[in-house]
Amino acid sequence: MSAEQETGFNRMLHREFYRWRRKARIVVLILAVLGPARSEDKVFSGPQPGEKTTPFKSVELRGGNAGRERDVILENKGAPATLIFVHGVERSMAPFMVVLDEYGQERKDQLKPEFVFLSGDRLGSQQRLPLVGESLRLQSSMSLSEDGAEGPGNYGLNKECLMTVIVARENKVATNFALVQPAWPTLQRSLPQSRG
Repeated sequence: MSAEQETGFNRMLHREFYRWRRKARIVVLILAVLGPARSEDKVFSGPQPGEKTTPFKSVELRGGNAGRERDVILENKGAPATLIFVHGVERSMAPFMVVLDEYGQERKDQLKPEFVFLSGDRLGSQQRLPLVGESLRLQSSMSLSEDGAEGPGNYGLNKECLMTVIVARENKVATNFALVQPAWPTLQRSLPQSRG
C-alpha cells in the first residue's frame, strides 16, 4: 500500500470512528428517554442536596501521579466539582460514561468532572481501569476509592446503582443522581441548574 493510499485509508477510518461515536451518543440518549427501567420510588445514593461533601481518600489512576494517594474534596477547595462514582464498569455504561465525560470536559471550568471508581480488588483495578479510560478516551480525572466496593462510608453510596453523580460547590451537594440505568436527559437538564 502506498503512503497516499494509507493516508486515505486512515482518513476513512477516522471518519467512520467519529460517525460511530455520534451514533452511539444518539442511541444512548434514545435509550435513556424511551426505556428508563426505574421504579416509581426515588433511589437514594450518596449525600443529598444541601449536605456536605466530606473528604475521602482515593488513588490516582493515570498520569505522572498514578498510584499517589489523594483527596479529591480537599484538592477542589470548594470549587464546583462533579464526582462520578462508578460502582461497576459494564459494557452498557461505556457510552454513557463517554457522553458524561465529553459534557463535563466542555464545561470543566464549571463542573470539573472526576470519575471515582469503586472496587474490592484494588490491585486489579489499578491495572485495568487506566486501560478502560484509555479505551473510552476519557479525559476527566480518574481515581480509585481506597474504601473498596462500598466507597467512602460517610457517603452512603448505594451499590445497587451503576453510577452515582454528585455535583457540589462550596463543599455542599448541589445535585445528586443515583443512576440505576442511564438517564442522560434528566441529568443534562439538571446540571446547568446546579452550577448556580
